[in-house]
Amino acid sequence: MEVALGSILFIPGQFSKGSHAGSLKTAGRPAEEMSLPGYGGSPAPEDSSFDTDFILSQIDAAVPEGKVVLAGNSAGAQWAILWAARHPTRVERLILLNPGGFWAIPPAGVDLFMKDYTPEKLAKWDEAGIRKYFGALFTNEQAREAYLRDLLKDGFDPKAASAYIRRSFETSVYAPLGIVGSLGIHADIILGTADSFLQLDPIRQAAFADPMLHLHEIAGCGHMPQLDCPDETERILRKILN
Repeated sequence: MEVALGSILFIPGQFSKGSHAGSLKTAGRPAEEMSLPGYGGSPAPEDSSFDTDFILSQIDAAVPEGKVVLAGNSAGAQWAILWAARHPTRVERLILLNPGGFWAIPPAGVDLFMKDYTPEKLAKWDEAGIRKYFGALFTNEQAREAYLRDLLKDGFDPKAASAYIRRSFETSVYAPLGIVGSLGIHADIILGTADSFLQLDPIRQAAFADPMLHLHEIAGCGHMPQLDCPDETERILRKILN
């Protein structure tokens, strides 16, 4: 699959069988939805052996040598940001629908992580993914270490599983949003405020701190605004894109 220049490429959320492009397909521009194993409502066979390198290679193959609008829901928004960080001249705009979710930047196959799950394993998993993918975006070693120090400042302490998982959500949201401002790409966050999965305050804080991030909140909307609140999401998208 290769999308046309100026089109929207939608990356569905991780393990969310209901995460379709929804109202992105009626927002006034052509829109394509990636078919990824283990992802969304994809017709591709279920497969949890994928890792971040595989996902990025699939986006590489889909995006032409020109600019597209890259959109993603949940973990799909993180893939969009990470790919844009590597190819900023090929992205016209980022559309981030309730960005975040843990296990979002797997350094190895998700199936390896799911075996014998423990909070300690989750801690090592998250830190390895953040260091490998987001740390690698910095060519200056001092800047990279300062970024990672700030990102990991509260540590990955898995002693209390519920507290750690809350921190994991916040970290996995902050990691990608914290680099958008340096890309020179405008990013619109469409945020359903009734999301029961994400911690919303880190998203709001990142948006308020970065003039390249534009926050659009939809009161009472859930984790997938393009499906949960299609009319309001379409209205916002048309305003952004047309």
